[in-house]
Amino acid sequence: MQHSIWQVMSLTALIACMAFVFGCAEYGGAGNGYSHSSAETTPAAGPSEVSAGTQGDTLEACMARIPSNATHGQRMIAERTCQRDNENRQPILAVPGK
Repeated sequence: MQHSIWQVMSLTALIACMAFVFGCAEYGGAGNGYSHSSAETTPAAGPSEVSAGTQGDTLEACMARIPSNATHGQRMIAERTCQRDNENRQPILAVPGK
């Protein structure tokens, strides 16, 4: 059975539109109880708190943020990440006038 170019293009456009509509419905569907916004799940740092990885962060503060119920592997990765971030901060802190 031979299809005209018009039929093939129409079918392709229809499938693309349906994929877009259903994809959007799956991602941000209303009423499903889930939110994809990180603003709701990330607590804001207070005026005296320093955000992770920023200039005022310290190795001790980073280590203190590791959850007590973390597995051994999670704790090891988190500790190494804290150490790496601390090492990356050292050249910045060495600049005079900071």
